[in-house]
Amino acid sequence: MSTEDPPAPARPRRGYWVPGLIAMTFLVVVSVVFVLVGVQSHVGRTLQGPVVAEELSLDLQTAGSTPLVRCPSEEPLRPGLVFYCTESAGGGPERIRVTETSERGGFSYRLAPAG
Repeated sequence: MSTEDPPAPARPRRGYWVPGLIAMTFLVVVSVVFVLVGVQSHVGRTLQGPVVAEELSLDLQTAGSTPLVRCPSEEPLRPGLVFYCTESAGGGPERIRVTETSERGGFSYRLAPAG
């Protein structure tokens, strides 16, 4: 008879894939949140020219005629920023001076002096 002890049963292998999966899921969720917050903070950060042109056209509308207004395709949202649109109605084109009044896309306008 042998006095050797029988070999100890193999210790069950404890995997690290479950904690790793949890950590990876957490990192992915945090990354997605940062991306979405970053994207949301930059969405709509321009004033769209066609929208401004449409509003100006409706404002400048006279009895029976709607002028054709053209503006730059987009301008950054920055209070105090000035840009020009053109309006064609009847006579030659006229310039419209547009001033941004708020970071939310508010603006004011006036016909620019000829010249």
